[in-house]
Amino acid sequence: MQIHSHLACGIILTAFLNHFFKIGLIEIAVVLIFSVFIDLDIIMTFYSEEKNHRKFLTHTPIFWIAILSPLLLFSEKALFAILAVILHIFLDYLDWGIMLFYPLSDRFYGGIIRTDFPDQKLSKPEIEIYIEAYIQNKKIMNLEKILGVLLFLSLLAFAQNLLWLLILYLAALASFFRYIKQKINKK
Repeated sequence: MQIHSHLACGIILTAFLNHFFKIGLIEIAVVLIFSVFIDLDIIMTFYSEEKNHRKFLTHTPIFWIAILSPLLLFSEKALFAILAVILHIFLDYLDWGIMLFYPLSDRFYGGIIRTDFPDQKLSKPEIEIYIEAYIQNKKIMNLEKILGVLLFLSLLAFAQNLLWLLILYLAALASFFRYIKQKINKK
């Protein structure tokens, strides 16, 4: 999924946590950061022969379990990070899949709403192929719409004091569409 989709899930999680636990700004920041933080591994694709960031250790459940679980001994806020990471990995499981059992297996699992994505040598940058497949996939676009509606409804129902997070989501969404428009105009 795209960053704005992960951010939407982070905001939905934040709304629920706010309703049930009255979380503060630190907890909100932890949830939102860990909702999108995993995708920073995409930077490594610029320096590696491996161009699929989901093939890095940082996109596997075992990595985050090993990193975040010990933090629970020091702070319950680690639970918020764990929930955000679980949501991120679940969304990635839904679209193109993840290496669920890495390092025991490097097989990808998931991809329930996947569009075929070529693994062979690419004639254009992988990100462009990915974006084209992403926006042409009706299931993914419907999931995007559902996430947007759920985000809005969860803020209204559980966290009216956090409606400002809607602006953050809309900014991320606008950035995504600006990127797509630039790619379309280049053609």
